[in-house]
Amino acid sequence: MPGVHGGHHGPVPMPPRRDDADAPFLPGAAAGVLPPAGEHGEPLGEPVLQTERVTFAYQDGTVALRDLSVAIRRGARLAILGANGSGKSTLFLTLNGILKPAQGRVLLGGAPVRYDRAGLNDLRRRVGLVFQDPDTQLFAASVRQDISFGPINLGLSDAEVRARVECAVADTQIEDLTDRPTHLLSYGQKKRVAIAGVLAMDPEVIIADEPTAGLDPEATARLLELLNRLHAMGRTICISTHDLELALAWADHTMVLRRGELAASGPPQDVLRMPEVVRGARLVQPIVLDTFARLVAAGVLAEDAPPPRTAAELVALIVAREPGSRNSGAPEVAAYNGSA
Repeated sequence: MPGVHGGHHGPVPMPPRRDDADAPFLPGAAAGVLPPAGEHGEPLGEPVLQTERVTFAYQDGTVALRDLSVAIRRGARLAILGANGSGKSTLFLTLNGILKPAQGRVLLGGAPVRYDRAGLNDLRRRVGLVFQDPDTQLFAASVRQDISFGPINLGLSDAEVRARVECAVADTQIEDLTDRPTHLLSYGQKKRVAIAGVLAMDPEVIIADEPTAGLDPEATARLLELLNRLHAMGRTICISTHDLELALAWADHTMVLRRGELAASGPPQDVLRMPEVVRGARLVQPIVLDTFARLVAAGVLAEDAPPPRTAAELVALIVAREPGSRNSGAPEVAAYNGSA
């Protein structure tokens, strides 16, 4: 099926493809402010949420973020990658104001975040955080009550609260769950309800910590379809994930964290085919890019072929290789596969 990536987690609903293979790649902190391209190659918007030289250490002395400068640009589908302990969750908690940097600052719409009550309320209204474990986020007796909690605390009228809840329910397609007890939901249903609770706050940015963790392939596909739909509505989406196949297929921009620092930033098909970046972050290169590199090395594909994001794109490259060239012969493909 065109535009669908088949990984170990099942099909990943693909956003529209864009041609950004020539987008620049910069390692290190400078990459964090590199403007990524949009779906059709156009620059994305200005930074809507960013950190400037942020450092954070926990009480036991563990330094989770080190002089970190990153920018989430309006309209992005951003994937934050890194091994356990790389700082992904700490970064998200810092972006939502749950943690306050020891050094540096967080900016929202270009203005420094204030850590008084009014400032934090504004931050959390505009930046919605979906925790990795939905049981951390859901606490009310019923789904409708849980989704209502945020708007009620904004001091909205009853009519506005009801309108926001119904809108969030419709956007996440959980109409059949609204009167059910939250503790009786499946894990995937809980994740969708947690997103609905965030949506009811009407945020500009949604950041989700490993949203597909613990989900089966069907639930993963449904959740990614939801994220794509929310992005199409104009929201900026940022996720963290260990699943590099997913990041390659879904994101338009990728950042790799290593020990609380920015190791790389750029289009996923560029960042994830750099072995020194992937290995240095204790990650494994996506199968699609590994196979692509082997086919280029074997002469099956040209060295200037655009790196694919999905298995379907890789197949298209092979099928479209120029007839009559040294790359066009089926025996060479068979010989290479036999030696891999």
